[in-house]
Amino acid sequence: TTTKAEEVGQCNVPLLDAFFPDDYFERLNFTGRYYRAAESKPAFRAALDTIPWLPDMIMIFAGVDSHKDDCGKGITDWDNADFQQLVRWVREIAARASCPVLMIPGGGYKVPVTVAANLSQIEALANPSP
Repeated sequence: TTTKAEEVGQCNVPLLDAFFPDDYFERLNFTGRYYRAAESKPAFRAALDTIPWLPDMIMIFAGVDSHKDDCGKGITDWDNADFQQLVRWVREIAARASCPVLMIPGGGYKVPVTVAANLSQIEALANPSP
């Protein structure tokens, strides 16, 4: 649940697909806050800003099935620029903590989308400024 993840300092931003009603997880007795696509980036940023410790290393599994042109339509609605922004936010924490970032490019279901999104993330990791 999101509640348990928050208790141990995880950056957990669970998303609720546009097809489900707002109380979907509540009816399943899942606790915590769930977010819609429009809330996803601000929620991710807020979660990063409230991590209660500085990491020694940050590891990102950079899956891209949440891309709007893959499976993410109505869930995140993220595009390549959004993925780059997320990586830049993580780099900010890494800079504050003086720690390395290890990113493992992840998959999606549509190869052209996966390749383009992974390249955009790698670019943001290599070049923190837009």
